[in-house]
Amino acid sequence: MKRILSTNPSKFLLLILILILSFFLSLFLGAEKINIESVLSDPESLDSILLFELRLPRSILCLISGILLASSAAVFQMFFRNYLAEPGLLGISSGATVGAVIAQISSIPLFAFGCISVINIFSFFSAILSSLILIFICSRNRHPDQSIIVLLCGTALGTLYSALTSLIIIVSSNKNISGVYSWLMGTFNGKGFDDIKFLMLPALISFLGLVFISNPLDLLNGGENSAQSLGVNIKILRFLVLIFSSLAISVCVCAGGIIGFIGLIAPNLMRKFFKPNSRVLILASAISGASLLLVADTLSRTLLAPAEIPCGIITAFIGIPFFFSLIFKKVR
Repeated sequence: MKRILSTNPSKFLLLILILILSFFLSLFLGAEKINIESVLSDPESLDSILLFELRLPRSILCLISGILLASSAAVFQMFFRNYLAEPGLLGISSGATVGAVIAQISSIPLFAFGCISVINIFSFFSAILSSLILIFICSRNRHPDQSIIVLLCGTALGTLYSALTSLIIIVSSNKNISGVYSWLMGTFNGKGFDDIKFLMLPALISFLGLVFISNPLDLLNGGENSAQSLGVNIKILRFLVLIFSSLAISVCVCAGGIIGFIGLIAPNLMRKFFKPNSRVLILASAISGASLLLVADTLSRTLLAPAEIPCGIITAFIGIPFFFSLIFKKVR
């Protein structure tokens, strides 16, 4: 870490400052304005409750989700050697949502396994399964440009998972299913410190795992055959990418539902400012992804206050033009 920061000190410092500013803005901006004097003078005031019990856990979950979305997308893009690869576009987010919705509407207690959320367990294995299906389908194809096949298959599978999720919701007799709709559009509304406790451990494991597997990803730039000749075991690397990325995505789905395009924007922006080093890119993408999601969530609470726009809608409005710009740039 020290060596990475020493090579790009000013850029990393700027990213960290932007992240800190975004975090504090997310705490103090919203439908209700917070009086700082009231918070400092009376810890039991309405402003203190609003700040520490509602906005603080929400901002922390935005921070965690932004880090995981951006870092997992950076790993996907390096592994598949395609800058358009992103958990949402590959269908893995939608796959994780199927498991989360099944857990949500089932009669299983949400925290039946002690400190482990059943929703997190279901979404994790659903993300793993959707990743395996994607890899299996792509492995059966011998097209010379595998990255295009991955994106096309991922988009098709994502549409299938979304349709399956809608079908499950329609046929469900659960009376509380109405709350799932806003969750499917991506929202951190109503989250608390209990959610952070249940998600912190898998979030930490997934992020450290993504950083751990970063070094072999540099060797994939020359292709799988070249990487294998340099000692990289592609099967083990694919397995690790699958496990840690799926765990990260399942955490994000449990925290805020489907949040798209953060993983597309952050790594591609960071490539313009940092050298093509996998670990540097993952760390820079994580910091910028957290800032982007914090800003998007703040906008979702302030644009139409006192009404709230789902955060996933804000990221879609930001990400879709960025996505088209990447496509046109690639075509040119």
